[in-house]
Amino acid sequence: MVVVLLHGLRRSARSMRSLERVISAAGFQTRAIDYPSHLHGIAALSEHVAERLDDLRQEPLIAVTHSLGGLILRQLTGRFDWRGAVMLAPPNRGSAAATRLGRYGWFRAIWGPAASEVASGGPWPLPPMPLRIVAGTRRVSAANPTSLLLPAFGVFGPGEAHDGTVAVAETEYAGAELVTVDATHTWIMNHPVAQASVLEFVRKVGAG
Repeated sequence: MVVVLLHGLRRSARSMRSLERVISAAGFQTRAIDYPSHLHGIAALSEHVAERLDDLRQEPLIAVTHSLGGLILRQLTGRFDWRGAVMLAPPNRGSAAATRLGRYGWFRAIWGPAASEVASGGPWPLPPMPLRIVAGTRRVSAANPTSLLLPAFGVFGPGEAHDGTVAVAETEYAGAELVTVDATHTWIMNHPVAQASVLEFVRKVGAG
């Protein structure tokens, strides 16, 4: 069993390093994939990731993804032997933030074509099952600059649960288990409760 970690938009495999160490310390083999998230659309990024996983086509895999990484995974559902997945803050139902900010050239220049595709909400292929979604509820954090910007654009409604970037409702997927943690979008993968939830899922699926 190999646990594959996919980072989010404008991040790298380094952002998943703390979580990867937790999983490795539990005795699981890991593979953290880097991909040029801001340079291409989702389809092209998925092909890049598939090439990096080509030697694992015969291996049983568990995916652990952050944000955009969850949508990349959905493009690869039928191409590898996924036994389950944990998605951290995935925009499974699109992104109001990307929709609102996507009208500005500076946003498109910084975040790239994948961000515009995220705004659409798909349709995207089905994700691997079983699926656990871990969503954050820390609305504002200095560690997440986006959370400081979005209130000026009126992206989220009063009382709406979100992590400063993605609403909890936007992460949801029918048939998936939903876990919420007091974490901001940018660093949800480092939150101890999120890490414990990921590890519990990996152990359960890995034992099966």
